[in-house]
Amino acid sequence: MLAEILIENREYKEAEKYYQEIVKKEENITQDELYTYVYLLLCLNNYVEARNILEKMIKVKEKPYLLINIGQISIIERELENAKEYLTKASVYREVEDIAYYELAKIDILEENDLLAIEKLNKALSINSSILKVINENPLFEKVRSHTTVKVELVKREKKLLEPRAIECINILEDIISLTITLDLNEKKNKLNSKIDNIIKEKQENKTLDEIAEEKFKQKEFIENNIKNAELD
Repeated sequence: MLAEILIENREYKEAEKYYQEIVKKEENITQDELYTYVYLLLCLNNYVEARNILEKMIKVKEKPYLLINIGQISIIERELENAKEYLTKASVYREVEDIAYYELAKIDILEENDLLAIEKLNKALSINSSILKVINENPLFEKVRSHTTVKVELVKREKKLLEPRAIECINILEDIISLTITLDLNEKKNKLNSKIDNIIKEKQENKTLDEIAEEKFKQKEFIENNIKNAELD
């Protein structure tokens, strides 16, 4: 297919024109082709249109990785309740349940519910212990990762493998989520630092005013004493 060759060559804009044309004409297009279009839209940072396509696809057939993708895009757009809904649905599918709990833990952190985040992370680890590396590398979980535990698996759980394209889409969205959350946290940190600076500055200004008032009081007291001494003389 010409569009896939264009995508492989990173000629995303040209590939997008191709897909827009066939979607517009409502020609027969397979679910796999539509999902490749979703991948293309993610490469172009067009999350709104990607989500529209995903929602159309899910009406045809509910696939677990589609639920994950919509949940991830909802996190990026900070539609957290919507994200919870899709990710919770995804958590019942064995092939993505660990990813679903991992993403749900991010929402708990964003909502400042650390205990629930720890619970979700431990659930993800009980399903897939290798996700520990991802948790340890994600700064979002810095304050809760010490409370995560990896249990020894006596019986290895079988897991259905995802299609390569699904993994690619999940990873793209994972990177974007990490980036947007980091930016949000930095913004919050900067706002907090700014507030602290303003409080310190205000205290310093008040202190300066107090010192000026005290100095004026001492000057007045000195003048009054001199006047009294002059009257006595």
